[in-house]
Amino acid sequence: MGNKNLNLNKLNRKSSMLILKRMAQQSQHNLPSRQSLARQKPEIFEKFNKILRSFNIKKTMPTSETSQSIATSANLEKMSTLLKEKDKRIAELLQYEYGAKKAIEQKNWQQEALETEKQQVKSLEKENESQRLALVESRQHALQLERAMQFLQNRIDELIADKTEMTEKSEGLKESLAVISRNNEELNLHSQQLESKLSDEIREKIEFEKEIYALYKQFNVLKDSIESNKQALLSQHKATEDAQDAFRNAERLNHELKASLNACKDDVAGIKQHLTQGLRDAKELENRYAEAVAERVETLKALHQHRREHDRQHLELLDVNERLGASLVREKEERSSFNEKISYLSNFLVKTESKLRLSLSKEEQLLEKLDLAQIENDLHESQISGLEAIKAQLEKDQDAHQGELQHFEEQLHQASQDIALLHNANDQLQQEIIAVTVQSEDKQLQLDEAQQHLAKKVRESALLNEKIEEFLLRDIEARNVHEALQQANTLLQNDLQNKEKKIKEGIEKVSSQEKEILRWEDKWRETNQSRQILEEKIQDLEKIEQRHTQLQNLLLGFGSGSPASVTAGIHDPSQLRSSTPSVLPLETRLKIAEIESTSEQTIRRHPRLQFGVPAEDDVKEEIADVNTGNANQNANAYPNLFDIPQMKTPPKQNLFD
Repeated sequence: MGNKNLNLNKLNRKSSMLILKRMAQQSQHNLPSRQSLARQKPEIFEKFNKILRSFNIKKTMPTSETSQSIATSANLEKMSTLLKEKDKRIAELLQYEYGAKKAIEQKNWQQEALETEKQQVKSLEKENESQRLALVESRQHALQLERAMQFLQNRIDELIADKTEMTEKSEGLKESLAVISRNNEELNLHSQQLESKLSDEIREKIEFEKEIYALYKQFNVLKDSIESNKQALLSQHKATEDAQDAFRNAERLNHELKASLNACKDDVAGIKQHLTQGLRDAKELENRYAEAVAERVETLKALHQHRREHDRQHLELLDVNERLGASLVREKEERSSFNEKISYLSNFLVKTESKLRLSLSKEEQLLEKLDLAQIENDLHESQISGLEAIKAQLEKDQDAHQGELQHFEEQLHQASQDIALLHNANDQLQQEIIAVTVQSEDKQLQLDEAQQHLAKKVRESALLNEKIEEFLLRDIEARNVHEALQQANTLLQNDLQNKEKKIKEGIEKVSSQEKEILRWEDKWRETNQSRQILEEKIQDLEKIEQRHTQLQNLLLGFGSGSPASVTAGIHDPSQLRSSTPSVLPLETRLKIAEIESTSEQTIRRHPRLQFGVPAEDDVKEEIADVNTGNANQNANAYPNLFDIPQMKTPPKQNLFD
């Protein structure tokens, strides 16, 4: 049944198009202007009503002409419904094109935002790499400091061992008192220098502790800022998730609206099916059409509301992106300040390293002086051993020269005096040795203080190592944050790719819909041309009808012979037509049937098509313009009855046929 209906519809369309072409060919030579049509409103409208009343009587007769006129009227109704659907489709396509343009603009803006975020991520990676290198260098410097301190500790142990050896050999320094006194003076000078150096080192240590305390405060501030940045990033991530949820809700609303539009289309299809029932249900169809228009208005309102919600969500997304950019800029500034602090720490470590090197050089000089003192002690010991050898030689000489003892008694007495002098000198030497031991004890105290200072330096190096480990932990945290940012970036890129796919699909749909719009526009032009041809044909048929009525009046006047009978007989044109059906030829009756089918259709059809629903007032005004134009043209064209061109009719036997 469906195929049969389609075939019948196709045949009806073809027949209507053939009729329209014939009517256009017949009416090309007699096209009225729009101004003349505007001047001919009321008279043609009255004639139209008379023709409709006269042809309503003929509708009840089941003839071939009436069936053909019904088919043409049904075809014209279908064409009018198709035009209405085209208007709706064009409006929907325009709205979809506007949404696609908005989506393309949003896509371009998101691409620019992604490029800026990629640049910021690259700069953050570079900053993290520089921080990591600086931390590695500081760790290497700390290791070098530990090695230097270990070397100093070993050297101090060796010096302590040498000092114990020097105390044991102090008994052999009796004959080198002058040298020792000079060495003591030098040692006093050196001790004064060491005291000044110790005071300088104590002052530097205090400054270093102050700087470490300030750095500790700065590190705490940096830690707090990193935690705040983490919280800001989490809040931003939540905001992006909320925006994505809102976008999903908007898409769901779009799907619902599309479903409602499809439902509206189904309703319109049902209305179209009901319209094909006949002219008797015209009022009911008009009511349903009004309901469809109201539903379309409601859908348009819903679409406008959805568009406002979409714009609001778009503004919220822009606000979120601005906050993300501000937070990234703030994080970049904090990273730059952090890098400055790290550079300051590296400079400070370099300075401390240079100071330690100076202290090492000074301690090496001290060690060289101690080596010289040890060499001098060795020389004194060699002198003492030589004296002991001489003493042994003298004892041998005494044994050999016992006979000469008497000779040398005086010499012995003198020698005893010399020995007494030597005892006195020995006592002095012992006192000087006691003083040297006191000085050595002072030096021992100084060495103990130096050891304590080294222990403090070791503790400070341990603190520095702990701080370096804290820096490494913070670097790891920064890397984790960077990885989280990269993951968020990948998610955003995936979302952008999905949106790009959707936009491409929308562009393809828009292109296909544009092609469909062009195809519908071509069809609309064809239907508009056919409508104009039909209107022109109607005007020609009205002229023929007018001429026919004039001829009938003339014939009736000639038949009755009195003007009163003529005027009495022309009050009801329908009676004249019904009383004299044999006067009209076949061609004229066919044209009258076409007028009957097309006039009712043109009253309901819209003369002007827009991207929306046309109003019935415009249709009535257009028909009135056409009617008045025809009336004025007919009134001005034939002022005399004898100027009317006569129709070619077959010959008749008498006037009453």
